[in-house]
Amino acid sequence: SEPPYTELGPLVTDLTDAIRPHLRRIYAFLGHSMGALVFFELMREFRRQNLPLPCLLIVAAARAPNLVSKLEPLHHLPDLPFLTALHSRYGGIPEKVRANRELVASIAPTLRADFQVLETYQYRQAAPLEVDLLALGGRDDQAIMTSDLAAWQQHITGRFSLRLLSGGHLFLTDSSSNTPKSAMDTIVDCLR
Repeated sequence: SEPPYTELGPLVTDLTDAIRPHLRRIYAFLGHSMGALVFFELMREFRRQNLPLPCLLIVAAARAPNLVSKLEPLHHLPDLPFLTALHSRYGGIPEKVRANRELVASIAPTLRADFQVLETYQYRQAAPLEVDLLALGGRDDQAIMTSDLAAWQQHITGRFSLRLLSGGHLFLTDSSSNTPKSAMDTIVDCLR
């Protein structure tokens, strides 16, 4: 029932306020796709406020924040064309969902707001973050290339690791393969 965020700044401000009381332990962030960008900017805000940074930032299926997307913006499209274009680009929206007008009307506004946040983001140059980073990608992801993942290295001063796993953009949730387990094993290895 809450209005969705359509800009990254207010989202980062509210997340900082919500997470601040829980920063007493060692922690890591895992951001998939847009979530990687959210956590990147959240960490920059933590640094501005002298809050402890995570021991590891894990970005999955995400272009480095300084790279301009070559993909056509989608958030301005009407509901059904929007969801169809999302499915074509990233997968994950079954035909049964796209064929159900009530479901389309229910999920499209939230997804559209997320894509508005992502597609209107403006990168600002800043010092690299003092954190380790693991970049994960799907070998069959048509939206995010290996070079998009590799570009994250310039945004950190700690260790950088890049791993490609089987699957497309939604490889972390692909239950038809062993990829989620492989991703978790990779993350655990990086935390050691």
